[in-house]
Amino acid sequence: MITFKPFFNHQNYKNPKTLLYIILSSLFIFILIIIYLKNSHSNEITKIKKNKNLQEKHFIDEIDTLKIHLKEKLNIIEKQKEIIKKKEIMEREEDRVIVVMVISITYDFDLFLFSLQYIKNVLNINSKNIILILNSSIPNEQEGLITEIIKLTTHYKIKPYFWFGTFTSGDKFERTKLILNDFTKDDNENNFKFILHIDIDEFIDFPMIDDVNKITDKEYESILETRKRFTSFIDYLYRHNYVGVKGRLIDQLAINCQIPENINLLNNWENVNALSNLLDQFPCSTKASEVLAGPIELSKIPIYRSYLRTTDGGHHHLYDEDTLKFYPIKIPVYHFKWRGKIKDKLTERAAVFKEKGIYWYVESENILKNMEQSAVLNVPDCPCKKQTLLQRAKNMFVENNGL
Repeated sequence: MITFKPFFNHQNYKNPKTLLYIILSSLFIFILIIIYLKNSHSNEITKIKKNKNLQEKHFIDEIDTLKIHLKEKLNIIEKQKEIIKKKEIMEREEDRVIVVMVISITYDFDLFLFSLQYIKNVLNINSKNIILILNSSIPNEQEGLITEIIKLTTHYKIKPYFWFGTFTSGDKFERTKLILNDFTKDDNENNFKFILHIDIDEFIDFPMIDDVNKITDKEYESILETRKRFTSFIDYLYRHNYVGVKGRLIDQLAINCQIPENINLLNNWENVNALSNLLDQFPCSTKASEVLAGPIELSKIPIYRSYLRTTDGGHHHLYDEDTLKFYPIKIPVYHFKWRGKIKDKLTERAAVFKEKGIYWYVESENILKNMEQSAVLNVPDCPCKKQTLLQRAKNMFVENNGL
């Protein structure tokens, strides 16, 4: 039988060597335990730190991602704010002006598209502020034209005012006044818009406020360039407390001084500057009305505050205008009268005005007599060469005002 003899017994403890061995062995084991525990703790700490670092990195990555998304969102918001701001500015600019225009469907429909394009696409007038008064003495014979007008005005959300019956300047004046009074019933010196009062064959050339020499020396002007001149000019009138602007009719003739039967309609018309297009077809700036009609009123009040009123259908004067503060320079009002059915128009006007005792029939009769003598309009400054915008601006704004 095998027996095991214990290494440790009470006898061994009496041996110093054995005791020392026991102590050293215990100490060694204790150190090993300490080392193990330390290493385990260290590994745990390392693991914790590693996990913490990973968590921190993940958190930082998430923060960076959020920052990127936030920045993108902020950029979108800023762009939206900019769009809203531009829209508000545009709406404010659109809403500062009322356009009123009387149109003869019989004689001036060929200019309707040009006028509509100029008012809406070039000057950018708010549709609700556009007053189009359309006259026809023979509506039953013009159903096609009337339908076309309704389509165009519906496209632009403009309410047309149709007037069926014989045209007279008195009726024109009264109808215009009634509609304007309704439009501007709440307007006063502290709350007003500017009225742009023009006939369909009249196109205003707005001043370059800063310096006429800043106008680019070229033949044509873009839509945005014309719009900028217009909005800058309206700004100027508001800032300097002007109540209105006087203008002077400038008769525009075709380059050969003849009266064209038709005018060239606009191609891609929504993207074309209608005024530039018409000036290209009628480049000669003349005094045809004075030469052919004799003494004639050529001054106009094309722009005035919405609480004021003109004294007549031709919008030549305002009530109490001698007491009002006007822009100091007369601006050009290009007059594209000499085209198409001008003889028929003048013949009808002369007969109607004479019957009703309106003196203007004399002017119409004088023009007709002079036109019958020659197919070519014999007036100064025609024929002519086409002018650049700079030449035209200097001639119209400087020479015509005696500056």
